[in-house]
Amino acid sequence: CGRLMCCLKYEQNAYEDAVRRCPKQDSFVATPDGLGNVSSVDILREQVLVRLDGQNESPKRYRTCEIHVLRNGKG
Repeated sequence: CGRLMCCLKYEQNAYEDAVRRCPKQDSFVATPDGLGNVSSVDILREQVLVRLDGQNESPKRYRTCEIHVLRNGKG
């Protein structure tokens, strides 16, 4: 429609929905590769970096639809 406030309101709603779908940093999650803690959240891409328990590797990236939150982290 070309109206700035209209677009900003739409983007705000979309961003708030994405925030609700993403786990918080430090959440304990189940991934296809095992259990771990969320070390970083990319809300716009709906991806998280997870440091898997018992592994010294760098964190692995997952889409939020690939993980299940077992315990919420800090908010």
